[in-house]
Order: sequence, then structure tokens, then C-alpha cells
Amino acid sequence: MLLLSFILVSFLSVIESQSGLILEIMQRERINVALLLQCNVVTSFDIVKHLSANFTGLIQILHMNSDRFYEYHSRIMSTRHHRMCVFVDLECPEVMKLLKLSSQHAYFNGSYHWILYSRARLRSVIDKMKNQNLNVDSKVTIALYDQTDAERYSLFEIFNTVKKQHGKLNVTFIGSWTPAEGLQLICNTKSYLNRKDLKGITLITSASVLGVKWNTTLEEHLQSMDPPNKWAVDRFGYRITHLLSHHHNFKMKFIITLGWGLQYLGTNSTKGTVGQLQQNLVDISSVPLALQLDRLGSYAAVGVISVAKFIIIFRHPKYSSTTNVFFQPFESFLWFAIVAALITSVIAFLVVTKFRTRVDVLDKINVTLIIFGFFCQQGVSIKTIQLSFRMIVIALLLFSVIIYQFYSSFLLGFLLVLPAKTIKSLEQLLESDLHLSIEETSYNRLFFNKTKDQTAIELYEKKVLPNKYGFVDANTGLALVKRGGHAFQCEVSYGYNIIQESFDLQEICEVQEVILFPFRPLHMVLPLGSPLKELFRVSVRRLMETGVAQYYTNKFYAQRPRCVQNSYAAVQIKLSDIDGPFWMLAWAAGVAFALLVVENVVHRVSMFLETRRVLRHYPVWLE
Repeated sequence: MLLLSFILVSFLSVIESQSGLILEIMQRERINVALLLQCNVVTSFDIVKHLSANFTGLIQILHMNSDRFYEYHSRIMSTRHHRMCVFVDLECPEVMKLLKLSSQHAYFNGSYHWILYSRARLRSVIDKMKNQNLNVDSKVTIALYDQTDAERYSLFEIFNTVKKQHGKLNVTFIGSWTPAEGLQLICNTKSYLNRKDLKGITLITSASVLGVKWNTTLEEHLQSMDPPNKWAVDRFGYRITHLLSHHHNFKMKFIITLGWGLQYLGTNSTKGTVGQLQQNLVDISSVPLALQLDRLGSYAAVGVISVAKFIIIFRHPKYSSTTNVFFQPFESFLWFAIVAALITSVIAFLVVTKFRTRVDVLDKINVTLIIFGFFCQQGVSIKTIQLSFRMIVIALLLFSVIIYQFYSSFLLGFLLVLPAKTIKSLEQLLESDLHLSIEETSYNRLFFNKTKDQTAIELYEKKVLPNKYGFVDANTGLALVKRGGHAFQCEVSYGYNIIQESFDLQEICEVQEVILFPFRPLHMVLPLGSPLKELFRVSVRRLMETGVAQYYTNKFYAQRPRCVQNSYAAVQIKLSDIDGPFWMLAWAAGVAFALLVVENVVHRVSMFLETRRVLRHYPVWLE
């Protein structure tokens, strides 16, 4: 009877110790869901009874020998917005089956806290855990009964660097727990500083050959610090990844991809950077990618390291209107009114003149020429005897002087001051006479194939598809922009550098930009479920805060060239700006020559016919 009482007291003491340890750990880690995997149901219910008094969260009990956990583990282990802690008795016979299932489904990731308690020695526990899928983000605590003190637990943290890449197992004594003293920790291996060293493991890294020159190797390209004249985000991403490799002590083995592979999103393809990430074939990508809704199931974002700016660049036309510059001073209605006034003046002159003398066709033409001469400020010598004729001449002169002053003042101001840039939106670009080209990248083609923006679709159908230069490389596209009358959409991190090298000062000042779609923040990306996500997230944030990332941003992202010309400087007039009068003069000369030929032919024919008529009536010999 005495022995039975001693066993019962010892059993209750163990239960109270386990309950106290579990409760304190849950309070420290702010756990709101507890899952107890036991092989002794009675013990489990006793532990729950002790926990219920001080724990308000959800407590689940599952018998390790039953099939319920193995059949419904995905539902049971669903964390959602909960912080779950799993307590496992390593003394149970079915524990290895449980650990194997948890490893296969990556339940030892950072979303779960694991407390493994045992009466065995540490070496025995390590043998059970060394082949499990532990990683650098694992939160696994081993609680061992002290052989000398039944109420004392020795606590160890166990984690691996990256199990997939044959990482190294780390086991660290972190403290102890007793009912009297509670939780006594001497260190915390979950901290960033204690886990940042990856022990020289090799991580498979994805690298793209988008910007590689034909005469260089991939390594030479990635290590180059030359100013960008092609896609340079891969070099920028490599520098950030290289800094992480030094900071976290790991090596990189590159897998080369031909591009982003965005067209393979949501498929089983391994092509491109996206395909490698989706199939979990790489550990990290040196090519940063944008994070969008349709990509959330393909890769995980660590943090923003740069911004992609795809912008439509063009030289703004000097005359924003499609109307000739010489017709811009007045609106169309006013031009019609001026023509009507001139016609009225011609009719008035003819009416007044008719009362004095007979007016033939030649006089009508002369009157019309005189009226237009008045309007164009040209002098003429005529007799003005009639008062009505004089009144018409004075009114016409005043009318022409006033109109001429308004017209010349507009042209003078137009040429003295740089014209305003009025093409500032996609709608205005669509209405202009500019042709449009797009940089030849899979990203741009994918955008136009998937976009639902009606303005972008209309722009693509009206300006890109009919254009033989619809999709071209950056150098060709910006050469078209330099020529004028052409717009080109590209990534400006290297586009600005091409503009700086190939455009003159006047052309740089004429550069205007329109945004086709919002700027894309580029993230360092990892495969979904990567154990390195939180570790690298902290490191990337530190790189951004200390300015190291900004240093490489300045190296690989060209800034927009500055316009150094005075905004009030006179605009240089080119032949193309005022080619209208020259074409008019050439057209008039052509018409005049044609009329001269016609007149000459008519005159000769008339003379020939007149000569024959005379000879028919008066036949004579002509010497």
C-alpha cells in the first residue's frame, strides 16, 4: 500500500511538472493552440486538467497509436492565424512514424513550436532527430528529465542549417526548468545572430542570361561593374546575393536560365527562373522578381531590393497639335470668318466698281489680287475717286493690320518660349501622331496578352501591331526615339544610360515620359516554404537600412539625364518646323508652270487656227 501511494505521488508529480513546463513555454511563446501527441490517454487528460486552469487557448489531444492524426494531419496542423505548439512524448513506440510524417510534410518549419520530452539520454534523442527534416527556421525544443532530480528538465534547442543541402545539425543547451525556479534560459538559439551562420553549405542559385553579352562568360558578366547598357538587374541581384553569401557563410552553385519564364506560372514546367522556383529546384534566385497576385503560389518574396520602371520614352513634338504651325494662331471658325470677310470685300469692290465702268474677268482677278495684297500688308497703286471705295479700303486696311498683329504676336511668342509638353498620359499619346515600339521581352508580351486596361489594349492595337518596329531591342528603339516621331517603352535602368550616350543636349531636353503601368517593386525571391525566408528577410532589410543596397542601385540603375539648357532660351528653327511655306511655294511654282504651258499651247493653237482662217479667205503667196 505504501509503495502504491509512492508511485501515485511520483506520477502526479511528473504530471504537474510537465504541465508547469508546458504552460510556461506556451506563455513565453504566446501560444494559443496546443496539440498534445501522447501514447497514454490518462496522462494526457491529467495534463489537460492542470492546463485548463491557466490556459485559455485551444487544447487538442491525440493518441499516437490511432490513425486519426495520420489521416487528417493537414487539417489538424493547419495554423491559419494561430500560433501552435506541438508536444510529443518521445517515449511512445509510434514516435518514429510521427516524426517521419512530420518531416515529409515539412511540419518542422518555423510556423510550429515543438516540445519533445523524454527520459532518455540526449544522444538517444539526437539519433532520432538527426535524419528529420530540420532546418534553420525550426523551433524544436528537447526537454529531458534530469536523472538526479525528477522535477527538473534540461532544455536543448535542435536545428539544422538546410537539411536539403546536407546541412549541419546544431544542438545547444539553453537552460532548465524546475517548479521552484521556473524557466531559466541562458541563451536563445532562435535569434537571428545565433542562426545566421550556415556553416559553409552550398545553395543552388538561379541566374539568368538575359543581359549577358555574347563575348563574355556568365561569371564575368555577373561580376562586371560596368555602367548598364542592357538588362542589369541580374547583376544587381547577384551583388545582393553575394553579400548574403558572405554574411551567412554559404557558397553558391548557379543554375542558368534563359529568362524569367513568366509564361510558365502555375504549370509543372522547369523552364525559366519561375519554373525553377515552382519546382523547388533552387534554394535562392539571384534574379529579383515582382510580386503579383497571380504569382503568390509560385514563389515567396523575401524583401524589396529594387524597383523596375518600365516607361514610354519619346521626344516631345515641338508642336503638340497636328495642325500646321501657321494655322495654330487662330481656331478653325476664325479662319473661316477671315476668308468670308475677304470674299465679302472682293464682292463690295466689284459692286462699287461696276457702277463706274464695265468690269471684265481680268478686272475681277485684279480686284481679288488687290484685296489679298491688302490683307498680306502689301502696297498697291490705285485711283480711289469714290468715297465708298475709299471707305472699303480703309476698313480693309484696319482689319488686316489688327489680324496681322494678333497672328505675328502669337508666332513670335511661340518661337521665343519653349512650348509646353502636353502629352502626359496614355490617352494623349494615343491621340498623337507618334509611332510606338515596345522592348522585346517576355514580360512586355505577357502584359499586353493579359491586360484588361482598355487604353493599353487600344494603344497596342493601333500603334504597336501595325508598326514594323513593334517589338525591338533597347538600342534600336531609342535610336528611333532620337530620330523623332517615335515613342519607345523600355526599362529605364539602362535606357537612361543609352540616352545619355547617344542624345545631344537639345534632344535630352525634349525627352518626355509616360507610364504604361505602375512601377514594379522587385523582391529577392525563394521557393515557397523555404526555411531561409525569415533569415534572409532580416539580412535584406539590414542591407537596405545601411545603404549597401543603395550603393549598388546607384551603380546599376542609371538616373534620368538632366536637361542643362535654359528653359527660356530661344528655340532653334529647323526646316522641318516651317516646311509648309516651302511646299506651298513649290506647289505654286508647279501650278504656275503648268498654267504657263497651257497658256502657251492655247496661244499657239489660237494663232494657228487664226492663220488658217485668214489664208482661207485671202489666199496669197507668202515668202
